[in-house]
Amino acid sequence: MSQQPVQTVSGKLILLIKAGYWLALLIIAAMVAASFVLLQQTMATQQHNNTLLDIVGTQKTLSQRIVSLPAQRAPPRATSSQRWSAR
Repeated sequence: MSQQPVQTVSGKLILLIKAGYWLALLIIAAMVAASFVLLQQTMATQQHNNTLLDIVGTQKTLSQRIVSLPAQRAPPRATSSQRWSAR
C-alpha cells in the first residue's frame, strides 16, 4: 500500500517534467519565429536604405554634371594680363 503513493508522486513528477519540456520547447520555437520575422524586417529596411543611397548617389553625380556643363561650353575668359595688353 505504501508503493501506490510513491508511484503516483513519480507519475506526477514525470508529467510535470514533460510539461516543462514542452513549454520550454514552445518558448524556444516562438523566439526563433520572432527573430526570423525581425531579421526579415531589418533586411527589408536595409535593402530600402541601399536603394535610397543609390538614388542619392546618382542624383549627386547628375547634379555635378549639370553644374559643370556651363563651364565646359562657355568661351574661355581673358586673363587680366590679356585685358591690359589689348588696351
